[in-house]
Amino acid sequence: MLIAVVAAACAGAAGCGADDQGAGSPAATVPTSPAASTGPALGAEEFRTRARAVCAAFAERVEVLGRGAPTADGLRTMLPMAQEELDGLARLSPPPELAAGFRRGLEGKRGVIEGVRAVLADVDAGATLPEALARHAPEAADRRGREAFTALGIAECARSGG
Repeated sequence: MLIAVVAAACAGAAGCGADDQGAGSPAATVPTSPAASTGPALGAEEFRTRARAVCAAFAERVEVLGRGAPTADGLRTMLPMAQEELDGLARLSPPPELAAGFRRGLEGKRGVIEGVRAVLADVDAGATLPEALARHAPEAADRRGREAFTALGIAECARSGG
């Protein structure tokens, strides 16, 4: 089901359940482009260690949101966290042999974030969450990102969505 995909995008087993409290537009609260990788390429194990740390920190933060079906406010709360995860990963410099897979993983995470933004824009325009999810579910991006991070040996990033 599409709601399950967005819940998976929030943090693997953790949902984005939060009480509806109203929030600002996702475009106004979340930067749209991650910082570029900087510095010399890391060795493969150092790169994986740092990537795991970024994704594990995201998963811990999202776990606090609770389990259950996502809500629009829960997704709004999760979105800046997901953007911070993407930005943290994008600052890493993978070794050349991992660069292409890493780019695919980042593209997957970016696609999930864009899908959630589109869902929230629809909700803000009056759609129900299930309607918006049916229109903008980030299933393909989520799958591509998970596959890429799994192939890179960074399971923590595959589980944390995108």
